[in-house]
Amino acid sequence: MHVDNEFNSRVYNGQFSDSGDFFYCSSQDEIKLYDCSGGVEDMNCINVFNARSISWTITDLDMSRDQNYIIYSSVCPLLNIIKVGKDPLQQFSGMNDQKTILLNSNDDGYGVFSCQFSYDSSELLLGTRINTIEIFDFASQKISYRAENAHNDDINTICYASDGSPVIYSGSDDSSIKVWDKRITPIKPAGVLVGHREGITCVTSKNDEIHLVSNGKDQVMKYWDIRKMSTLQRYVDFRETHKYSMRFNYMSRHYPLSDYNKKLSEDCSVITFKGHQVLTTLIRCYFSPLASTGQRFVYTGSADGMVYIYDTYTGKLVNILGAEDSEDEDGTEAVCRDVSWHPYLPYLSATSFDEKVNYYAA
Repeated sequence: MHVDNEFNSRVYNGQFSDSGDFFYCSSQDEIKLYDCSGGVEDMNCINVFNARSISWTITDLDMSRDQNYIIYSSVCPLLNIIKVGKDPLQQFSGMNDQKTILLNSNDDGYGVFSCQFSYDSSELLLGTRINTIEIFDFASQKISYRAENAHNDDINTICYASDGSPVIYSGSDDSSIKVWDKRITPIKPAGVLVGHREGITCVTSKNDEIHLVSNGKDQVMKYWDIRKMSTLQRYVDFRETHKYSMRFNYMSRHYPLSDYNKKLSEDCSVITFKGHQVLTTLIRCYFSPLASTGQRFVYTGSADGMVYIYDTYTGKLVNILGAEDSEDEDGTEAVCRDVSWHPYLPYLSATSFDEKVNYYAA
């Protein structure tokens, strides 16, 4: 497969759209949109957008289900929305293709690490640097849901449990994954998934409101069933009596407990996958497509530049994709932060810190 290397900085995010007709990705300061409706081998870049109001990098981006918008975030109080199709929300006027939304003008250090459109594109789900979970409502142009002190540290990742669901999953540097239900008042977690020893870099739902997968800075990926989750009080009691996190700085190149396999006593995960490297950045992980694989596999990027694929039936590593000699501009291994398996075709994309996107046959 071809390699797209026409970027001027590290590529952090890259995903195929739900229809498979588009691929959208971002480096540290620009967003690119590709048409792949004729197949991945014939995809071509149809638009490039210069990012606005960026602090260091674009932390996350998402395309709406109707394929009319792309949102992107950074470690700042501003969120940007790009019009790539028609504008049913009537957010744009004139010739503008981007609109900036001020989310917060009061809290110092506010920033967004994770953002996601709701199923109907009417809301934006946000995980923030000030430990809040928020939902921005397009109709009112206001924050309609805000969980204060949702975690004890940065919320690196957040997602809906399924299309149109009121249930939300969040993952934090406090090493916990929490399950939220917007219908519960006052706002509090419905439960907690305990098992990672270090911060969570990614949480992705299977879209069935029961199962999810997560990456942690403890160098493992875990498969979960929320029917096994702990109560909030049990989690709080466990945290107070067990000091299991070292607050590992994943900018380091070695995790001290990489060869340690003992599980936490409260670990409620179903399967633990080990082999890839969750270092340097918020490495993403996902379920394989329903149409072509029945979501049997989970896959992840890695700090060694490779893509790792695991079997949820056996718990075993089944494939590693990538070039072992890939290097970043500073001579280190080129980190693969984000990966995406085409929803219908046997191809995967993998972003790279050596300023390119790689494509592999699945």
